[in-house]
Amino acid sequence: MKLKWIRWIFILIGVLLFIFLSVLSHWSPQKTDSIYNNEGQIIENSISKIENIEINGVSQRVVIRGWDKNNPVLLHLHGGPGNPDRPFIRRLNAHVEDLFTVIYWDQRGIGGSYHKDIEPHSISLVQIADDGIVISEYFKERFNKDKIYIQGHSWGTAVGITMAQKRPDLFHAYIGIGQMASSARSEKISYQYALEEAHKAHNEKDIKVLNDIGSPPYLEENWIENMLKQRQILWKYENPENPVEQSMFQIYMVYIMHPEYSIFDKIGMLKGAGLAMKYLWDDAMNIDFFKTVPNLDLPIYIIQGKYDKHTSTVVAKTYFDSLNAPLKQYFEFEKSAHAPHFEEYNRYKKILREEVLKLN
Repeated sequence: MKLKWIRWIFILIGVLLFIFLSVLSHWSPQKTDSIYNNEGQIIENSISKIENIEINGVSQRVVIRGWDKNNPVLLHLHGGPGNPDRPFIRRLNAHVEDLFTVIYWDQRGIGGSYHKDIEPHSISLVQIADDGIVISEYFKERFNKDKIYIQGHSWGTAVGITMAQKRPDLFHAYIGIGQMASSARSEKISYQYALEEAHKAHNEKDIKVLNDIGSPPYLEENWIENMLKQRQILWKYENPENPVEQSMFQIYMVYIMHPEYSIFDKIGMLKGAGLAMKYLWDDAMNIDFFKTVPNLDLPIYIIQGKYDKHTSTVVAKTYFDSLNAPLKQYFEFEKSAHAPHFEEYNRYKKILREEVLKLN
């Protein structure tokens, strides 16, 4: 009788695994939708492609989408490090593909750009910025443009600022969303804010967790665990205008259901995120653009959520004020935290259309 039950348990596990893999395969065709007009016809001269491009010796994934290939080109630099936000852009329809031909790039070692034989020590801010410059040059030539635009979110702002400092001649302008400036200052503000809000909410559990891990920097062996604990508590309190109600499971499901990734890409997303945390976090935490990038020789647009405590708005604004650039504009979104391009999408798009694109 016992052996019979064990056999049925294995059969049940096998059936559930088959169902899961079948559903995951259905969710993972590695295809990007064509772009249609209101009559259901593919827009003439639109583009929607998934491509792998050899960049500095490593095959890297880009998704190219735009309503008109004659539009200006925008390279979007995702955050993290190691967290492409394209699945959320597609899910929320928070794109600017009618204004630009947008290049969504999975940075070296992440998602569609993950390879099991990639050299881990090649995953660095300097190398990723160099990759971004090569990609920029490639698409500038491919679409016959004098220059392109770059836009970074969160960690992507570190990549973008580094690219802009090294090759300002490639870009019409740099757009920073959730701008990194000094990680040491920002992380301390982030921790203190989470602790104060936990006290206001009389949440003894959150207070204990924060007191146990202490204020950053986190240098212990379990620093990733401590940082993630702080971030989960921060998400809860960060934006009183729009409290985060998504669980980590819901966030992961956005990636799992995203059709532009294959099953192997989704595995690469998990493995690549681990590589990014291990090899990029020091780069991220050592950023101090006050010292290293006091000047930029191109127009700068900073878009910051009022309540952003991931990349502190106070620190970002102080950096913006100190930065020397031929043209610079700062926009603070009153109802947003760390993702104003999602949280107040219409205003974000209006700024790109009416302010940024007037340079072109």
